[in-house]
Amino acid sequence: MNHLFNTFISFLALMGLSTPPPTSDVLNQTTKTTLTQTVTQTTDSVLRTALTATVSLSLNGITVQALEEQGTMAESSSAEWWLNSGAYYIDNGDGTYGTIQGELTQNDPWRVLYANDNPIDTDNGYHPQNIFRLVSRPTYENYQQEAYFKITKQNLSASTERDAWSGLLLFNRYKDGNNLYYAGIRADGTAVIKSKKNGSYTTMTQNTVFPGTYNRSTNPNLLPQNTWIGLRTRVQTNSDGSVTVTLYMDNGKTGTWTQIATATDRVNPIVGAQSVGIRTDFMDVLLSDFSAKEFDTTPPVGPATVNLLSKTDTQIRISWTPATDNIGVAGYNIYRDGIFIDSTQTATSYTASKLNPNTQYTFTVKARDAAGNLSLGSSVLTVSTLPSVDTTAPIISGVTANLITQTTANIVWLTNEGADGKVEYGMTNNYDGSVNTTLYTTAHTLPLTGLAAGTTYHYRVISKDLAGNSTTSNDTTFTTLPLISGPDSTPPSAPTNLQATSSTSTKIRISWTAATDNVGVVGYNIYKNGMFVDSTRTATSFSANNLRSNTQYTFTVKARDAAGNLSPASNSLTVSTPR
Repeated sequence: MNHLFNTFISFLALMGLSTPPPTSDVLNQTTKTTLTQTVTQTTDSVLRTALTATVSLSLNGITVQALEEQGTMAESSSAEWWLNSGAYYIDNGDGTYGTIQGELTQNDPWRVLYANDNPIDTDNGYHPQNIFRLVSRPTYENYQQEAYFKITKQNLSASTERDAWSGLLLFNRYKDGNNLYYAGIRADGTAVIKSKKNGSYTTMTQNTVFPGTYNRSTNPNLLPQNTWIGLRTRVQTNSDGSVTVTLYMDNGKTGTWTQIATATDRVNPIVGAQSVGIRTDFMDVLLSDFSAKEFDTTPPVGPATVNLLSKTDTQIRISWTPATDNIGVAGYNIYRDGIFIDSTQTATSYTASKLNPNTQYTFTVKARDAAGNLSLGSSVLTVSTLPSVDTTAPIISGVTANLITQTTANIVWLTNEGADGKVEYGMTNNYDGSVNTTLYTTAHTLPLTGLAAGTTYHYRVISKDLAGNSTTSNDTTFTTLPLISGPDSTPPSAPTNLQATSSTSTKIRISWTAATDNVGVVGYNIYKNGMFVDSTRTATSFSANNLRSNTQYTFTVKARDAAGNLSPASNSLTVSTPR
């Protein structure tokens, strides 16, 4: 083991223990701190936390399996891992792994070696785990790696290298100790992505994840202890040759990964398949569930063309040629006028609905694979919906007869859309008379004249919209007023049910039930506080305006006929305006 320390001090420098990293950032970077993402599944894992080719040793009276530190990767007894620094990588036998927990014994060979070569950083050799560095022997190019960390103890070493930049970090594109990307969380509670090129650090992005104020002496670690913290990185070389590193965290081992930092390196990026790994500083740490997986970065090819299958005034149905992919097409994204509107699983056709009639649209389709890679867009299909075809008949409501006299009556009704109007009437439901209008409206009134006094008439209304859709009402009847000999001296009956329907600080709206008369009611007189204020024709509602707020008013109403006879007063209504 004496050969280990021929290169040991150089490794400390390469791993960042001799010089704090600069905080300037000359690289193109972006940072996202709140986006929760579900990371796409990748290909089967090659690398796991489990150890092979371990030694059995006793630490603090407990026999464990461990991988020992070696000076070079080639000397590692494990085909998966090279322990670069930290003395032992320990298999705890319960599915967790980690650094040394607690102190080495005084006579442990690694305690003696570290005490001789680096006593300050390792507390006289009792804590080699203060500078724990684990590197994978397999290499990965575009990949996802993740591991869960649990800090069980802080080692508050007097070393000047224990500071804010200490923490839990993942190695990415580890070419050698001088060329790699770091991504993780620091002791000061910040997420960081750094590059190290030819031994020189550059902080690509950094932002706060765990709040608080770091102080080396009084508040030396803002990271939660005895809690599993998951760290995940995704590293990918982009089509322009840049490299994007994205960092995710799962605090508490919930299974939900949140993106906490991302940065793109465009300045001499580290490319190609390199190692991954773990770094922890001045802490006792347990590890579990490490994995490293290559993921698919090859987008599908196609679909080539989009074709029209059918169309109506509100729908367009399209189809497209299937795409191909190196692993498999997972589905298709559909875009209308350049905007994503929907997706399919494996279907190669789609119906766009709720479109506007007689309107032009463009459609394109992109294929996607299980890793989320999108193909280039298909050809553009430009197509217009058909003009609108109205097949819905109008809806008739409120059919009634009013202003009935001895020889006339008005027939009124409403339709839900513009339509013409026709009234068919007669003394039976054979309807031997009719009147009509070609005015397209929603409120309809047609007068009937030349009627016989004291006679019951049948009638129905018919409305037809501009598209020719027609609706006919049910049969209804009314009776004209009887003949009266001599002058009319009979007053109408009193209006009833006088009530307030709404009020504001300056207006009160009232309504009442219509009066009756032997000849016909021609209108109503309205009285406020006993004084005549206005009259209506046949309306049975009235708005009293320009009132004073917070004031009480009394209203009554009398009906009148054509001979000027007035009915008795309605019930008296007293109401106050609000403030």
